[in-house]
Amino acid sequence: MIVQIRKRDGTITKFNKDKIANAIYGAAREAGGESRLEIAAIADKVLEKVESEMPKGSIPTVEGIQDIVEQVLIETGHAKTAKAYIIYRQKRAELRTEKKHILEKDEIDEVGKKFDPNALKVLKARYLRKDESGKLIETPKQLFTRVATHVALPELLYDERVFTQGGTPQDYEEFEAGLYDGEFSIGSFVLNKYHLEALKRTYDRFNRNSNIKVSWTAFLELLKNGSFNVHEKALEEFYQIMINKQFMPNTPAIANFGSVLGLGSACFVLGIDDNLESIMDTLKYTALIHQAGGGTGYNFSKLRPEGDVVKSTCGAASGPLSFMNLYDSMTDVIKQGGMRRGANMGIMNSNHPDIEKFITAKEGNKALRNFNISVLIMDDFWKYYEKDEPYPLVNPRNNKTVRTVSPRMLFDKIVYQAWESAEPGVIFFDRINEFNPFLKHLGPIVTTNPCVAADTLVSTERGLERIDSMKTDKITIDSRTTSQASDLLYTQIGCRTVQLVNRVKTGYKDCYKIETNSGYEVTATPDHKILTTGGWKQVQDISEDDSILIQSGEGKFNSDDNLPFDVKNEVTGANGRIYRFNLPTKWSRELGILLGWLTGDGWINYETNQVGLVFAKEDEEAKKIIQPIFEKYCNREIKEMKYPNGCVQLRSSSKHVINFLKNLGVTKQREVPSSLFVATEEAVLGFLEGLFSSDGTIAMGTKSRNYVRLNSSSLKLLKDVQKILLNLGIRTSIYDRSTNSKIFRYTKKSGEIIKYKTSGENYELNISKINLLNFVQKMSFIQNKNKQKIVALQKFEFYKERFADKVKSKEFAGKREVWDITEPQTHSFIANGIIVHNCGEVLLYPNEPCNLGSINVWAFVRENESGDVYVDWDQMQNTIRVATRFMDNVIDINRWPLKQIEDMALATRKVGFGVMGLGDMLFELGLPYDDDDGRAFMEQLMEFINYWTKVESVNLAKERGPMPYLDKSFYPEGRLPFAGATHKNARLDWASLTEEIKKYGIRNGYTTIIAPTGSISMIAGCSSGMEPVYSLVFEKNVKVGSFYYIDPVFEKVMRRHGLYDEDLMKQIAENRGSIRNVPYISQRLKKVFVTAMDVTPENHIRALAAFQKWVDSSISKTNNFPANATVDDMRQSYMLAYQLGCKGVTVFRDSSIKEQVLVAPTREHVEEVKKERYVAIKETTTETSEGTLLQHKTNGKYVYTNCPTCKSTAISFKEGCVTCDSCGWGLCS
Repeated sequence: MIVQIRKRDGTITKFNKDKIANAIYGAAREAGGESRLEIAAIADKVLEKVESEMPKGSIPTVEGIQDIVEQVLIETGHAKTAKAYIIYRQKRAELRTEKKHILEKDEIDEVGKKFDPNALKVLKARYLRKDESGKLIETPKQLFTRVATHVALPELLYDERVFTQGGTPQDYEEFEAGLYDGEFSIGSFVLNKYHLEALKRTYDRFNRNSNIKVSWTAFLELLKNGSFNVHEKALEEFYQIMINKQFMPNTPAIANFGSVLGLGSACFVLGIDDNLESIMDTLKYTALIHQAGGGTGYNFSKLRPEGDVVKSTCGAASGPLSFMNLYDSMTDVIKQGGMRRGANMGIMNSNHPDIEKFITAKEGNKALRNFNISVLIMDDFWKYYEKDEPYPLVNPRNNKTVRTVSPRMLFDKIVYQAWESAEPGVIFFDRINEFNPFLKHLGPIVTTNPCVAADTLVSTERGLERIDSMKTDKITIDSRTTSQASDLLYTQIGCRTVQLVNRVKTGYKDCYKIETNSGYEVTATPDHKILTTGGWKQVQDISEDDSILIQSGEGKFNSDDNLPFDVKNEVTGANGRIYRFNLPTKWSRELGILLGWLTGDGWINYETNQVGLVFAKEDEEAKKIIQPIFEKYCNREIKEMKYPNGCVQLRSSSKHVINFLKNLGVTKQREVPSSLFVATEEAVLGFLEGLFSSDGTIAMGTKSRNYVRLNSSSLKLLKDVQKILLNLGIRTSIYDRSTNSKIFRYTKKSGEIIKYKTSGENYELNISKINLLNFVQKMSFIQNKNKQKIVALQKFEFYKERFADKVKSKEFAGKREVWDITEPQTHSFIANGIIVHNCGEVLLYPNEPCNLGSINVWAFVRENESGDVYVDWDQMQNTIRVATRFMDNVIDINRWPLKQIEDMALATRKVGFGVMGLGDMLFELGLPYDDDDGRAFMEQLMEFINYWTKVESVNLAKERGPMPYLDKSFYPEGRLPFAGATHKNARLDWASLTEEIKKYGIRNGYTTIIAPTGSISMIAGCSSGMEPVYSLVFEKNVKVGSFYYIDPVFEKVMRRHGLYDEDLMKQIAENRGSIRNVPYISQRLKKVFVTAMDVTPENHIRALAAFQKWVDSSISKTNNFPANATVDDMRQSYMLAYQLGCKGVTVFRDSSIKEQVLVAPTREHVEEVKKERYVAIKETTTETSEGTLLQHKTNGKYVYTNCPTCKSTAISFKEGCVTCDSCGWGLCS
């Protein structure tokens, strides 16, 4: 009995009889086919012959058994099958030789055998590691091993022995990964130094987030002793789905994981603000991302139009296109990770004043050579389009209309330019936001991202909270933000509480401080909007001519009267003695009064542990009230310290009392204790009573001359009090009453006279008009004389108050930590008493990455013994679930190029599963791409993928926790981010899944997006993305001659029908890869084997819409048009796409000019070129180091004729981008 067999590379492996039967079966099918029973009998005869001939103590070789298979086939009368088998062997031998040559190896391992020569060429050209001389030092097996190992690393960190929620962070430990290269493993998978570096970096982030419960040393010990070998199964699954070509991550993950760069994301959206610093910062970030192998996308709509004023230089703005050219030039310089030239996506809103220039920016494809561009059609565009009314173009600097254009002419301009040169694409604003799960909380995709400084006080239901440390999600807004009243300046219609839906730190940005005449101030980024009497204005556009609106009604105060820390009233001293106190545990008016007097006429010294309350001779009434409070808290009688000038001090040297006051936020400087901002209203009123009783005065006069004032040398104290009073509905003004410094004499208790010099600083907070009445109705003074004045004041009438204040100054405040808020009802909040806009709105949000991967759906087509073809849905489901875990791990282990990108990626955890191999799959199943049956299957397929990615995402949420931004999405409401969720024809149980999401959350904000698959589909050996097969046959020219590349499914079917021969292949190649004009092929086959150019534009759009129904985000697809298509044909397709709910459209008209010059020409010659349907024209051929291009003499445009990487002439336009069919190079990939 045969147990083992020796392979060609010399290795010994287990013998498998089924492999003999399968090889014979394949040859039999080619020859017209024997049955499985006959084949099994032949295989048995082969085994008998091998066993009878094999010397004792030996094992057979693969070649030897194949020789015997040939003999048995001939001897048993199966000549046709024998011939097919011999041809099969010859082809396999040639294939092995080619593969060995490509991989520079004497033998090919089991992984190399799985990939066809084209795939190996792509891997060699772009992914496999090489030494300095360019020699390969890595095989495909080693590549996929390092990638799978890298992706599996988070499994260790989520191990129940390591992972925790809300634990205590471990101490940081240094680690030099290079010293441990190859020292650790997960089962049989060895970790290199790049794996270890990524593991430590991710461990540290988990630890900072309190998600680690073992030290790094203990973690390494677990790794060393094999405790984590249980995760080898997951690693093996990741490895298998890649080498079996069932799933591939995007290019950066294949190239960078387990290697020095460590970046696994394909593209990043970067925000650009309307200032030079932001523009240049983004340019720098772009360079870093391109260097690491990523692509970038931007919306340039925030930049002011060309010719607009630049106040800082009194010059004219150069406009967005000038900066796009700058980015384009930089991209030429930076080579992406040694793999590919930088790819950029540029977007401009349809209502930008420079939109017409943007539309034609790539005319002739001479400019913006490294950009794809698209117009974002804003949601209001269609209203103007339908009525054919003038469409306003708005300056983003001031939101003012610059001019109007005809919306239909503008749309026609877009369509014509796309007809002429395939750009710009179109993105529909309302469609991309219709099912955006973060719309309500983060705003619509594509707008701005303004911020305020971290120390800004926001009006909330708890009082005034710093934006960087808010503990509530309910904020106070001024009702005037929604009022239509004409007298908003004098209308005090109050405030109301609304739900906050997002609060996020956005980094460190340049800021400006706006201060008003009355002393109100706010620090914010230049693009942050403030409500002025002339409407919303950005900080950068506000001047001293503007008046800004301030809070006009009472805000909220904390309803929780517990102090913000634990209070102990029994402590043991260093001497062992127990000391007892009566310090309060709750807020009260008396605690407020004490703090108010301490702030006004008291002092504290933390170095000497002393606190003192000072009372002047005329403050006896106040002392009688405050002294008992102080003594009660200290739990002892406090001896008065009397001075010759009549002053009295009450002092305490209790460290416990001092710490109590410190915990309340009392400082040495005169300022409102920090805890007072979130105290109860009673405590706040008590504080004001104590403070105004110590340093305040009441002036009595006529109607216009009554006021209360508070004087202090501390401007900060008065500004703090001003904010508190405004939250009580009381507007105040601060005046500078400073004088020259003065000499004062002070008599000590001993009688010694001390002289001291004052700074002369003196500021006055003034309460007048109707605010005075509000003030005296809410609080009182301690002194009787002031109480009497309060009674008298209430008999007067008071002037109304303006709840707006003139801008006094705007000053640059430097780089500050800044934060955003989103409030979806009025898009506003109150910051330091000033009404400001909430954070804005940006196709991914700013700083979001694309974490992409594609399922090769063709890999799941099976054929049974009867020849029936079916889809192995169970295997596809298993692969999808493994791949979902794979992609979620990518987010954790990725080496992010920027901190702000890392933060956003971890917050929304979006991944993008797409498809590839659809065209081949439909061929196998006998389904047309362009009819209802084909589209119904497309919907079924994409629904299946979307469903199981989300099922696994929910499982991951149960295991690891939901995405941090879950509560900022609509998932808890039971909504899903795609149109199909609302359709009644769903095939799967979405209702139950929705309930699971509501209960457990979901791990990933998005799970599906169909992205370009140029090179990874070539690695997988399948058709691109969701595209139809581009060409059934095309001729490839190489140095030794030419040969036909034939779609494998088409070749198989032609052979089975007895139609395959060289003449047919030549005829198809001459018909541009289509069988449509081959007369002897049946209509049934012609209906199935359609190519991209056979499909009508309408059916391209309908296929796009079929997938879009079940895709969370966008789809990359080329909608092909014949050369003779008209502009009107294209316009109708755009409109159909919008009507069917597509989020965007990319078109390509055959023979339109798409590509561009990359370098200056080195040599030219002129030749005659014939064009189908046209007379001959003269064109110039330009040979460059980057490839050969043809320049039309009639219009000066350029198009590639060969690949800039491998020089192949096999250039095609797929998935919205020019691609090389030989090596996988593409301008977009």
